[in-house]
Amino acid sequence: MKKHILLSLCLILLFASHVFAQFDVGLNFLVISPESGFKENVDRLGYGLAGKFGVKLGDSPFYGGLALGVATYGSSSYKDYLITPLVPVEAKTSNNLLFSELLLQARTSMGAIQPYVEGMLGFNYLWTETKIEQLEKNMTKKSPATPTLMTLPGVTAPGSV
Repeated sequence: MKKHILLSLCLILLFASHVFAQFDVGLNFLVISPESGFKENVDRLGYGLAGKFGVKLGDSPFYGGLALGVATYGSSSYKDYLITPLVPVEAKTSNNLLFSELLLQARTSMGAIQPYVEGMLGFNYLWTETKIEQLEKNMTKKSPATPTLMTLPGVTAPGSV
């Protein structure tokens, strides 16, 4: 059994250089920095993942492919009250980035070193998401000046709390 596994592994490695020369696959960890007007509102670096897949275009030195990535600039949260009636809530905001790019790469083979030139055309989608969650269930605060109707079994009376 071990001989079969070793023989299979040797055959894969023997033909892998030809098969893998037809494809270009990559996965990268990203560190991104906010720029321009976005930098005025976000004061931290973003982190994420990006991947790319390219295919050799015939016998030419060109590869064509697609790159995709997602990153987050982190999140912030604060506690506040919604009014009428005052309800304690926590607001959480996250800043995210999604990008996609078509790529074209020209590569020369110089043995172990393969210099290349790469051009990309794509888009970036930046979105901010805010979620508001009530902090304390079934507990609301009312302003002393807010008139309300209190309902008791069989009795209805105006009043304030």
